[in-house]
Amino acid sequence: MDRAIIISAAIMVVITGTEFFCLFLCSKFKMNNYPIAALVPVFSSDDELAERLEYIMFLTERGSSPIEHIILMDINGSDEQISYCRMFCQSCKIAELVTDTGIAKKLSEIFAFQTKT
Repeated sequence: MDRAIIISAAIMVVITGTEFFCLFLCSKFKMNNYPIAALVPVFSSDDELAERLEYIMFLTERGSSPIEHIILMDINGSDEQISYCRMFCQSCKIAELVTDTGIAKKLSEIFAFQTKT
C-alpha cells in the first residue's frame, strides 16, 4: 500500500512539473505572449477611483499581475479625478489616460498583432 502511494505521488510531481514547464517556459520560448490591458473607466460618480488605482499600482509593482497596459478612460470624470489620473500616469509608466473618442485608436495600437511573413 505504501509503495502505491509513493509511486502515485512521484507521478503527480512529474506531471505537475511538466505542466509548469509547458505553461510558463514553452510559451515564453515561442514568444506567444499576448498583451493584457486593464481598462479603468473614470466617471464623476466614482468615489473609489483613487483606491482602485492604488491597488492596480500595487499589483503591477509587485509583479503579481500580467497587466502590460493600464488604460484610464475618461468618460465623464471630474477635474479632480482627471488631475489624479494624470499624476497616476506620470508615476506608472504603463498607464495612459484616453478619452472615449480616443479609445479605439489606443486599443488598436495595443492589440495590433503582427503576422509572420
